Amino acid sequence: MHYYIHVTEASRKPEIALPAADSLIKLFSGVAHMVHMSSHEYERFGYYSKGVDANEKADKSLVLYDSLAKGLFPMVHVPHYYSVDAFCAFSGAMYKKAIQKSMTCRNSITPNKEDMYAQYLYMFSELAMVRLGKWQDILSDTTFINNEWTYAGILYDFAKGMAYTKTGNQSKAEICLQQLREKKNDKALHEQFDPNSSRPSDCATVAENILLANIRFQQKRYKEALAAFQTAIASEDILTYSEPKDWVLPARQYLGAFLMQLGQMKEAESVYREDLLWNPGNGWSLVGLHQALKAQGKTSELQRIRKQYMNSFSDAEVIPTTSAY
Repeated sequence: MHYYIHVTEASRKPEIALPAADSLIKLFSGVAHMVHMSSHEYERFGYYSKGVDANEKADKSLVLYDSLAKGLFPMVHVPHYYSVDAFCAFSGAMYKKAIQKSMTCRNSITPNKEDMYAQYLYMFSELAMVRLGKWQDILSDTTFINNEWTYAGILYDFAKGMAYTKTGNQSKAEICLQQLREKKNDKALHEQFDPNSSRPSDCATVAENILLANIRFQQKRYKEALAAFQTAIASEDILTYSEPKDWVLPARQYLGAFLMQLGQMKEAESVYREDLLWNPGNGWSLVGLHQALKAQGKTSELQRIRKQYMNSFSDAEVIPTTSAY
């Protein structure tokens, strides 16, 4: 069951392993890694609350292990557990939990110049804020970023830039974009996070172009915005599958939201359906698809889609009203 989830989770039909995920929790309730593995399946199909619950149960087992024998469990796994937990929380619009779990993840790692994956996990709280549109929280954020942490700095510039453009300060958003681009010159970004992961440079290109597209859209330079979204999508599509993903804010969700603002409902529908091939069961794309179909008077799927995204956001503080803030 463990390996069945690994084999199927990157596919476009990850739901075939849902029974395996449920069984792992029941059959191996005291084995942290087995319980955690179920969350890979749950987050992949939009069962975010179940993903959080699974990781919280796994965390309790880790605490028990540590109380019985210090160092018994390989600590290399712990940041991974925390990052999947945080991802499930902010994907499920559980903001307070997302920040708490992101900070737990941050405190479990020690970033350095070479370890860009640790830098990525260090910035999960800022990515959670972007996901949930907490612009004022981002603007007041004073997270410490060492000047040698290039990738963390890129994500920080991305978050700040998004907050500035969304709150109407385009000049400061442009400054953040320029700072991000300067950091992208670091050649170390072209090395993979690890042999089985993506290159930070590709993830940085997604961040750069989502930010650029948002700025240009606010400036009503729509053609440039749409072109930037296409660049972001192309870069996102070549990323290696990982848990959590090496880029956690799907570019198509931003594109779909802007197409809807432009009144291009049919095009938005197509974008959301495409994203749901890449991210089956993702609640944010389901919200967007529901809105696009409803705006076109297409009603046959609405009840099913609403039921599915309400399940994704069953523990949300506020149900999202758009596919991307």
